[in-house]
Amino acid sequence: MNPSSTEQANQISIDFANFDFTGQRIKTILACLRLDQIIDLLQTADEPVATEIFHNIETKHQNYAYPLLGKQKMKIIHDMQSEDRKKELDSVLVSFEKINECFNTDPTNPMSFISYLSALNSKLTNKWSFDKKCQSFLIPASKLFKDYNFSCESFDNSETDANFVERMKQAIIESGLIFGSISIAITSEKNPIQIIDGKHRWKALQQLGELAKTNEVIDKLFNVIKVQIDIFFCQQMKDQQKSRFLQLAQYNKNLP
Repeated sequence: MNPSSTEQANQISIDFANFDFTGQRIKTILACLRLDQIIDLLQTADEPVATEIFHNIETKHQNYAYPLLGKQKMKIIHDMQSEDRKKELDSVLVSFEKINECFNTDPTNPMSFISYLSALNSKLTNKWSFDKKCQSFLIPASKLFKDYNFSCESFDNSETDANFVERMKQAIIESGLIFGSISIAITSEKNPIQIIDGKHRWKALQQLGELAKTNEVIDKLFNVIKVQIDIFFCQQMKDQQKSRFLQLAQYNKNLP
């Protein structure tokens, strides 16, 4: 993960705090932003600005953003729509709520996990991988490691180093950075998710997520920090595929 992703997203909120989003340049400006950055703007802007932004993004992006905006902004936006569009947004919200319900019911199901990531925030990209089957997501740490405690296995079944996890936790608290993405492999709907790279980051974030429930400082930090999750798909983990995934992990061998 680019360590400055969180900083960039925050900076956008600051840069555009007093920007006139009613001008003709708005669509050009919004077209230059990632969807997760647009969602940050929608969530932090006041209602009139958020409404103007919402109406100047693509319909598919509106559908991503709508359930994430909070009841007040959702109501204002909903009331301004045509009857047909209201029905579409109602359907989007129902789907979002079903995904959350599914994840609550069976949070260890990999497909529920992917749907949950998709619903929470935008899919960053379908990017290159060995088998060209990789998706990347960027989500707030609180949504994965505080609100839920999703369980994973280490790809190579190795144990985490408790001392290293403690150092990682301290580094995250002091810097507000994750120091890399977390790469996981999904082999089927039934098999557990396996961490290819980033098991110490995952463990550190899990433990900080528990602290965030009672520690106000860490709670605020967790609402700002974003974690990039890279998901690699393969039907079954053959030895050759294992070797390839382990090679991938070695690219970041200096990261935990």
